[in-house]
Amino acid sequence: MRASRFGWLLAALVFAGGAEARPGGGGSYKSSSGGGSYKSSSGGGSYKSSSGGGSSYKSSSGGGSYKSSSGGGYKSSSGGGSYKSSGGSGGSGYSGSGGGSGYSGSGGGYTGSGGSYTGSGGGGTVSYGSQPPSDRAAFVIFFILVPLMCFGLVLYFRYRRDPLDLEFEAEPVAQPLPPSPSRPELRHELEALRERDPDFSVIVFEDFLYALFAAAHEARVANLRLRALSPWLGDDALWGLKSRGHAVDEVRSIVVGALHYRALKLTEQTVSVRVTFEANYEEVSKGRAQAVYVVEQWRLVRNRDAKSRAPMATRTWDCPACGGALGGMTQRTCRHCGKVLERGEFDWTVVRIDEEARETRTPMLEGTTEEQGTDLPTIVDPRAKSAFEALTAKDPAFDWDGFVARVKLVFAELQIAWSNRDADAMRPYLTDNLWQMQKYWVETYRRSGYRNVTAEGFVHEVEGARLTSDRWFDAITVRVRASSYDYTERVTDREVIGGSKSTRRAYTEYWTFIRGATTRGPSKATKECPKCGAALKIDQAGDCTYCRAHVISGDFDWVLSRIEQDESYAG
Repeated sequence: MRASRFGWLLAALVFAGGAEARPGGGGSYKSSSGGGSYKSSSGGGSYKSSSGGGSSYKSSSGGGSYKSSSGGGYKSSSGGGSYKSSGGSGGSGYSGSGGGSGYSGSGGGYTGSGGSYTGSGGGGTVSYGSQPPSDRAAFVIFFILVPLMCFGLVLYFRYRRDPLDLEFEAEPVAQPLPPSPSRPELRHELEALRERDPDFSVIVFEDFLYALFAAAHEARVANLRLRALSPWLGDDALWGLKSRGHAVDEVRSIVVGALHYRALKLTEQTVSVRVTFEANYEEVSKGRAQAVYVVEQWRLVRNRDAKSRAPMATRTWDCPACGGALGGMTQRTCRHCGKVLERGEFDWTVVRIDEEARETRTPMLEGTTEEQGTDLPTIVDPRAKSAFEALTAKDPAFDWDGFVARVKLVFAELQIAWSNRDADAMRPYLTDNLWQMQKYWVETYRRSGYRNVTAEGFVHEVEGARLTSDRWFDAITVRVRASSYDYTERVTDREVIGGSKSTRRAYTEYWTFIRGATTRGPSKATKECPKCGAALKIDQAGDCTYCRAHVISGDFDWVLSRIEQDESYAG
């Protein structure tokens, strides 16, 4: 390792004081009938939020007109009709007392106490003790300390500025942070950022996190691609990612199953947040793909006065200061505006990444997996009732029963498209992130020669859990209680290899829908363009083929952005 060679050389030169070098470091495939299904361990979607409502405003706990099985929220139950379907700071690098990725000495040099250096040999004596102390000090400083300091500074700045040039032979050795419990209340505390940054949106922030997680892992196999993300990844985070990419040719099929908040610290100058990702991806090495499940804890920081970018900009990796393309960026300096892009000055920066768990897995497409959490009480945000009232005051045309009808339409269309392994048919109803996740599973089944069928799906109940509103979006999270015949068959001979054709399977999931904050009007439960009214037909970009409206943006009607399992949802 190149760094080690420089380390022992510097240590040999500075044998009296010694330079100190310290290296630092940094769901599961769930399916109803064995593996990935659109019920997999979460929406990969980015927009996570809130909720409210129920088709009948009644309460079983007295006082209040909103019914919820857990003491709040809005509840709606359907009475009939079925939908049939044919289907960190990781310490990256070597650091001394000043941190950073480089080499720092701690006072190496030569010292003397005024005595003489004498040597004898062969009957003669040579004495160096006659020099005055000041001359000896000048000699030591000029001929020894100055060259050593220059050498150390060269090494320090070289590796501090370009941590990706280091070679890696092993994983970072620093101990990771201990796991901490999920704290969903921190999501609401983050909204305090709006006091100085009115454009801040928790929904958009989570979308950014999903996008950065995927981009960072895809890029960790190539220095140039990883360096392009350096405005959002500190040296320690870069080092940790790079160290995991040295034996991998490609990282693909990244699906984030869950995102949990762990810690939040707000000061007058900065905001620091720790989140945990549960994710699956494939690592390709020498043509062989290996599925991996990971739990990673990320620590991010941002200047308290930084201004949030618009939602569409959070998924592009352009200069967060001026919006210019970052191609040709030098040492985190934008070549357009000249700003130095680091440590959260203009946008969020990941300062540490800890890998808390890692398992190699094979997608479970066969067999039967039992549902978990179906009998758990619904997690209802205590702010849901007031948030729903605020939404109806802002948009009097909004109707809970109409929204529930929209939920059932999306459910029915998703069942049919999933069973037919037709990802394109899902496109009009899903955000980009969630559609990419569903597409991944559809293609996985297709490559395996299997088909997961969810036949005669029926929504029994839609219960409000949370509602969040900000400058950009309204987001409603509901718990969907449903059942269907759920089985996996081999396409060639139609043999059932998981699930059952004769027994209905009951399950519950948390679904989050988003809509533009300025959008008004009742929800639509018909298969037509929400803008021009033409038959619903969109292209790969999510645009109506007739009027070119970006249907999946949420600017026209509610679209599904996340699906979370009962055992993963934390509120």
